[in-house]
Amino acid sequence: MSERPIGFAGKRGHLWALLGTWAVPVIMGCAYAVLASLAETDATGKSWMAIGFAFVLLLWFLFRLLSGHAALARAVAVGDTDRVLEVTAAELPRTRGAAARAELVLARAKAFEQRGDVVSAEAALADLAPDALSPATRARVVLVAGTVRVAAALAANDVTSARGALDRDVAPNERALDRRRDPIAINHARLAHAGVLVAEGDRDRARAVLDQVTRDVLAGSAQRDAATSLLARC
Repeated sequence: MSERPIGFAGKRGHLWALLGTWAVPVIMGCAYAVLASLAETDATGKSWMAIGFAFVLLLWFLFRLLSGHAALARAVAVGDTDRVLEVTAAELPRTRGAAARAELVLARAKAFEQRGDVVSAEAALADLAPDALSPATRARVVLVAGTVRVAAALAANDVTSARGALDRDVAPNERALDRRRDPIAINHARLAHAGVLVAEGDRDRARAVLDQVTRDVLAGSAQRDAATSLLARC
């Protein structure tokens, strides 16, 4: 299973995204230019108008950035894989910061995993650069990437490799995270742990881990659905 091509609908979506980002600043810039040319003021007054316009632009792009992050977080929480893949495909080419890129890569990899396309999920992890991250961010990134590798190994019925990835990448970093600040990553770790336990035949311990996910009010609906599915196998 491979990623679907963007096609006309995807290109149209990118066009609307481009217009949504730049149409308002361009229109406002034209309006400010007209106001400045018609204003009966000196160069100092026009300079203050330019400073005001720069401040408005800053607020606009900050709003766009925060709304984009919120949309991605919402899509990840509810398991809207189409939306996650659309947003990450659009944002990755123009994102330069290591931490921001890591968040997009992980969201993309988990979306493929939720689709059952573990090959593409593992391939997406090739864009990660954990060494460029701060220690706290690196722990979370390595943990979530480890859960993708666990899922890929379980899909291939390679329980030994799944246990190895769990013990190497997931469990040590889970202990380093704050459960109040990183609930999504913690629940990814719990689901990976439960998946390995189910594959090993330890269903009682798996149920105990999955109960933690279903009772966690900070877990996303997609994570609760995954926990319920695993519980059914127990």
